[in-house]
This record gives sequence, C-alpha cells and structure tokens, in this order.
Amino acid sequence: MSTILVTDDSAFLRRRTCSILAETGHTIIQAGDGVACVQMLKDEQPDVLFLDLVMPNMDGFDVLEYMQHNAIKVPTIVLTADIQQGVSERCMELGALAYLNKPPKQDEVLAALDLALLDCGRSMNLTDEQRDVLSELVNIGVGQASSTLNEMIGHHIRLKVPCVRMIYENELSEHIGDADALGMLSSVYMGFQGDFDGRAMLVFPQKSANILVSSLLGEGSDEGMNELKSGTLVEVGNILINGVMGSMANMLGASLRYTVPDYLECEAMNLVKGESEDGCLLLAEASFVIDDLRVQGNILLFFQVTSFKRLLACVEQELAA
Repeated sequence: MSTILVTDDSAFLRRRTCSILAETGHTIIQAGDGVACVQMLKDEQPDVLFLDLVMPNMDGFDVLEYMQHNAIKVPTIVLTADIQQGVSERCMELGALAYLNKPPKQDEVLAALDLALLDCGRSMNLTDEQRDVLSELVNIGVGQASSTLNEMIGHHIRLKVPCVRMIYENELSEHIGDADALGMLSSVYMGFQGDFDGRAMLVFPQKSANILVSSLLGEGSDEGMNELKSGTLVEVGNILINGVMGSMANMLGASLRYTVPDYLECEAMNLVKGESEDGCLLLAEASFVIDDLRVQGNILLFFQVTSFKRLLACVEQELAA
C-alpha cells in the first residue's frame, strides 16, 4: 500500500478528504500547513501529496516551489478554493499533476489519486488473476470475431495469445508486433462508454489492408483500391469490433454504448494520441495472422485509466461468479 499526505490548514477539509481516501486502504497522514508538509515530505517520504494553496506560514505555491528546487518528485494534487484565472496553469508549471476545486468530490479525488499512483508506479497493477480474466475475455471475443472473418474470406486465421498491460501513449508502437515497422497503418476505430470507457481498434499495416480488401472484393490488383478500401475496412471493423466488445460486455454483464466506426490512416504513435489526459491507458492487444494471404493485424482495446476501477469491478464480479 501507499502513503498519502493530505495538507490543508482547515481541519474540517482535511477530515473530509481523508474520509474519501480512507476507503482505498492506503496509509493517510496529515499536515496543517506548508511548513509541516515540507517536513513530512522529508521524514515520511509519501507517495502522493494532496495540497491546499491558501495556508499560513508557507502556502501551497511555496511548497511546490520548494519541491521543484529540491527535486522532490512526489505526485501532487492541488485541492483549493482559489479558482482565479491562471492559478491552475501556475500549479502545473510548478509540477502539480492535477488541480481540483474545493469542496472535494469523491469521484474526482479518487480519479486523481489513481493518476498520481500510476505516475509514481504504484497503481493500476493488475493481479495475475485479474490479468488472466481480462486476457481470456479478449481471447474469447477475438475468437468469435475471427470466426466471422473466417467465414467472410474463407481462410484460416491464426490467433496469438492476447496481452494485457498498462502503457503510455508514446509507447504504443512497441506493443503492436512488427506493424509499426511497416510505416503507415490502416485502422478502424470505435469508442465505447458505459460501465467502462475506452476505444477499440482494428489495425493493419497498409499492405495487409490492401490484400485483405482485394480478397474480400475479389479484385486482382490495387487499381481503384483507395476508393474501396476505407469503406470495406470500416464494414469489416464494425463487425469484428462489435463481436469482440459485445462478447466481453455480455460475459462481464456490462452496459456499453458505441460510437459510429471511423477509418484512420496514420503511424502507430498517433493511433491514440490525446486519448488520455495523462497519456496512460490500459491496453488489451490481440494479434492475428492470415497465413494464406500473408496478412497480419491487431485488435487493440484501450481502457481509460479514469474508468479502471469500474472495469476491475466488472472483472471481480466475474471472478466471484
């Protein structure tokens, strides 16, 4: 478990924030002003800091400046009643991870805590059992989707073992096989919201996408392919993604809403650019190969960190069943 330092000159608001954090099971310590906060940063070495701005003796800005000048790298969530223009920007410039207004709201505090713990490398770690369940759910969903694709193209589809991991957006190209080495990618994407939020993608290297579309349309060449490719792949992606997500949602008893599928051509690093505020996502990735056609592809599911707990709640229900 982690240690969380709550700093506020108001005993009432410290209690309120601590009561929200208490349900997480982490160790909670408190400081009543900036001077005490700095001392506890040295002595207790907390993993996360909740910091008020307007305090006597040493205010929150002073604490942030002290941390910056002394290279104290503790993820800091500013929690303040000061909502003047430019305040949040100054906090971020001084190294704050998040900025919340008072009075603290439970969902915002817990979401900010998740981001802070993730930033210091102590949060969002799946247990082996949770990872196994998520991997198997993806495996079953992809298996059903590949059966549909097999019927469409008449060729065997070889599946690879799904992988579930936390990643930063700029690391994505490292986690989708060799597709990124082939340059631009063709992808179909669809957002989902509900019991958990994120985006699902069907991704091909462009050469594989062209071969697949030619096979589906019975074309012998790439002539006119650009006009046909996007529409065909969107239709294929719509069928496969709905198959995967529908299977997962049914097994988890989850309710999800989907956006209209869309087509995108870009490099791997731009597939999910700006998808997450802090750049971190839970990735569930399943690769497949159609050996007869020399086609390779990936089904990528990105779950937003802010809905991580809701996703795990669904998984825990499945484990308890």
